[in-house]
Amino acid sequence: MSSVERVIDPLALPAEQRARLDAALARARLADLRPRAVVEPVVLAAACLTALVVLFVRHLGVLPWGASQHGPGVIVVWALGLFGLTLALLAARRAHRLRALPQGRALTPGEVLDLRGSLVRVIGLEHLEDIREPTDGPILESLATLKLCFSDGSFVVFHVDVAERRAILRDLEETAARLREAHEAQDRATLERLQLFPDLPPIPGGDGPFRAAPIRERFEPPAPTRAHAFVALGVACLSPLTWWGRNAVSDELAFARAQRENDVAAWLAYLEGEPRRAHEAAHEHLPFARLRQARRHGNEGLRSFLRVYGHTKAAVEARAELERRLRRRPPPTE
Repeated sequence: MSSVERVIDPLALPAEQRARLDAALARARLADLRPRAVVEPVVLAAACLTALVVLFVRHLGVLPWGASQHGPGVIVVWALGLFGLTLALLAARRAHRLRALPQGRALTPGEVLDLRGSLVRVIGLEHLEDIREPTDGPILESLATLKLCFSDGSFVVFHVDVAERRAILRDLEETAARLREAHEAQDRATLERLQLFPDLPPIPGGDGPFRAAPIRERFEPPAPTRAHAFVALGVACLSPLTWWGRNAVSDELAFARAQRENDVAAWLAYLEGEPRRAHEAAHEHLPFARLRQARRHGNEGLRSFLRVYGHTKAAVEARAELERRLRRRPPPTE
């Protein structure tokens, strides 16, 4: 921001002042204005949301269990995605609230207003130092180019009708001189008449939008770093929880997948790592899967199973089955 430029938050303006701003823009003598779009922040929000969804579903519930889990380093990716999504949503909300305000630049009687962003940047014509007409030729023969140069070295370019060029130049020079005189004489009435946002010192106990406090204090937006700090704090708290929650969901889906397949390979794949339901898988589901496998190897398979898994619930079923098989075996012939 240049030294002669002030920043105004249009959403913080009182209704009366906002109406004055809208009226001034509607009758601005020089203006390059167009309807405001909300597309950019919405597209950014959609992109961030899509990236987070892809991150969430990637390897969700796959086997082996280790492949279904995201490492702690992914917390950083979650943080970046959530931070971008939050800022995009805030920008989209602000753009929606500003949709009635045009976008571009305009010259009011005493100020240049830059409305290209979500804030209004104001340069008073009292800072106007020179008006130049570039010699590289106009865009059209019917248009002339005016370059308004300010005391800090900044400038603004407008294209004006050739027929109105002299009148506009005279009005600009006269207004700039009157504003400088009004500032030197502290003529508040003239400043408030010519400018929408006069940079006035406060009048204690006064009333009205410009008398209770200076314009810088009353309408200046909060520092972006403060809003970013709150968003960053929220993201710092939410990102580890999101990472943990996603891994918990993936763990449950991996367990459900092992249950559907319900064989030794599936349960061994689930037990690769440190799953949350490892005890249940290792002491209930895996032994029963091993038992089904042991049955295919007859009595010797059941005995081998009992030597390894004799302490599990499946062992009760294995012993009963082994006893039934032994009772059905015909006695040895003499």
